[in-house]
Amino acid sequence: MTWGWLLPVVGAWALLCAPGALLLIAGGACIGWRWGAAPAITVLLAVVLGALDHLLGIPWTPVTAGVQLLVVLVLVLGARRLIIARERGSDRGADEGDAVPSRRRRRPRALVLALAPGALALALGLLMAGSAARHMGGIDTLNGSYDASFHIAAIAFVRADRDAFLFTALQGIYHETTFYPAGWDVLAALLPGDAITAANAMALALVAAIPGALGAMVALLQGGRGTLREVRVLPMLAALCAPMFLSLPVMILVMGLWPSALGSLCLPPALGALWAIHRAVRSGERRAAELWPCALLLVGAVAAHPSTLFSLAVALLAGILAQGVLDVTRARTRRRGVLELAVIALVLLVYGITSHLLLASMDLTTTRPWPWTAFLASLVTDRPRVSALGSLQWPILAVWALALLGATQAVRERRRQGTTAIVLLVLALGLSILTNLDSIWARTWVNPWYGARERIAPLLMCALVALAAIGLDALWARDARAEGEGHRLSLGTSALVVLALVSLVAAVLPGRLPFAGSLAYTDYGVQIASYATPEERDFIERTAAALPADAVVIGNPRDGEGLYWSIGGVETVFPTLAEPQTLDSRRVARYAFKADRDAKVCTSLHNVGPTHLYVDTSADSGEAIAPEASVLWEGLAKIPRSKLRLVDREGPYALYEIEPLC
Repeated sequence: MTWGWLLPVVGAWALLCAPGALLLIAGGACIGWRWGAAPAITVLLAVVLGALDHLLGIPWTPVTAGVQLLVVLVLVLGARRLIIARERGSDRGADEGDAVPSRRRRRPRALVLALAPGALALALGLLMAGSAARHMGGIDTLNGSYDASFHIAAIAFVRADRDAFLFTALQGIYHETTFYPAGWDVLAALLPGDAITAANAMALALVAAIPGALGAMVALLQGGRGTLREVRVLPMLAALCAPMFLSLPVMILVMGLWPSALGSLCLPPALGALWAIHRAVRSGERRAAELWPCALLLVGAVAAHPSTLFSLAVALLAGILAQGVLDVTRARTRRRGVLELAVIALVLLVYGITSHLLLASMDLTTTRPWPWTAFLASLVTDRPRVSALGSLQWPILAVWALALLGATQAVRERRRQGTTAIVLLVLALGLSILTNLDSIWARTWVNPWYGARERIAPLLMCALVALAAIGLDALWARDARAEGEGHRLSLGTSALVVLALVSLVAAVLPGRLPFAGSLAYTDYGVQIASYATPEERDFIERTAAALPADAVVIGNPRDGEGLYWSIGGVETVFPTLAEPQTLDSRRVARYAFKADRDAKVCTSLHNVGPTHLYVDTSADSGEAIAPEASVLWEGLAKIPRSKLRLVDREGPYALYEIEPLC
């Protein structure tokens, strides 16, 4: 891929981050790395505006969304000015009133120091996105994964229906009112270009936003207090760790789990916000300018994907468990610690029963367990369930080294934050191990993450990065003590430089992001089998343009039939690779050839109303790459040729007009 990816990705990144960042700035949010935390606020804003638009009958378009954003910003600015004016009038807001002008008088050097870490993190994020895009083939190349087909169709439906309400946005897919966390889809629908281009741009924007999200987490953990190195450099360290982790980029680039990945992107700032709220409640310094953005970060992360709620619950459990362990080790608080641990045991029991009874249907990952040696190595190196990736993913070992140092320091000093990170790390590892056990009782605990360890991996990433920041801080403290004793050490700076070099290598190493970026786009057959080749896509685009406005195309979706809707704008019976969603469509797919002999099939055929049949007989057809799954559509292949009139053919690809079957 050439530099053609850059402008669409920067535009998608701006859409993902700018609305939330502007809202935080307008509201006077006192948190660091606001643009890194902004995606969660943007998602929440999109969800709320989408619901209001649905109720008021306002179409979801780039123009209306932009106007509504401006209105929200004006309202927030007005509310903030009103609050400040009231506080000044009652002599309670003198400090706040003085703070705003001082920011305006910020010296150029201070402004550069404030902006440099964020700019470097963005540059690193774009380097990661560009590295992943190298072998994608182009910003408009089709991602061949199962989930990507769903979301590309979803973008097309949001644009066609101009509806961003989470209960109705995807009615075209489900054919009924159904809740779906479509925040990613409704945002991508605002981007220019066709659905595939918009999806790829937003996917790469997610990759580019990972460093900023990790930086925002550590900035929230620090709370804006401490030395310049603690406030500016530690978040930068967190951002540098981003290229060392593979699970989240692979979820985006290979698996097409885009809404789940958006939730995972919002998780680090949400974890930082959770700790900031805990710190404010414990210290009594409950500053509204810090609490309200933290509350919105939590809600926005859950709005991005509901499974984030369970990840946050694990983090909350880690905090309570860490506090219980610390209390048990102290004689004066031992009784309270035992009570805290007992409450945790009760909560876990209730969760286990509830998950087994209510969430069992979410266990959708059916891969065979890995050999334990390979599995544990994959956990330590954050190698996801993609067999094509190399087994030795060494860059993350640099993060582990700092994290182990941070864990040692936290245990030695009995730091509450560090102990919580250690417990979170252990819980994340434990949950990941449960995904490799072929037991319903083990997998009950991981149902909220669909039984897939790559969805749990962001918790592991956050815990490691938090501990690595503590480790680097410990090295700086050791350097300071050595300097006080007349020795000159620079262990902290040296560790940061080494980590930066490893980060750059990890971002461009051929076997990592560049290879992952090719697996679902151009290296078909290595990890997945594409359901539509470039030649087939050209045929579908050309024939779709010639079809009448009332045409309805039917076919095996694994033949590429859904692309008539996603890129051609022609209604299809099966717009995604999913199985038929209604009784009528199931009957037609399985028994269409019996329509003249079965009244029920004939009725279903009239209800579905297909006018054209798409057929792929190539080596990449649905029958060839997924014969078992294609049984659901076997009735279409048996339609008598006498009932089909050829419209167009090119090699193995053909489009027929269907004569009345009954």
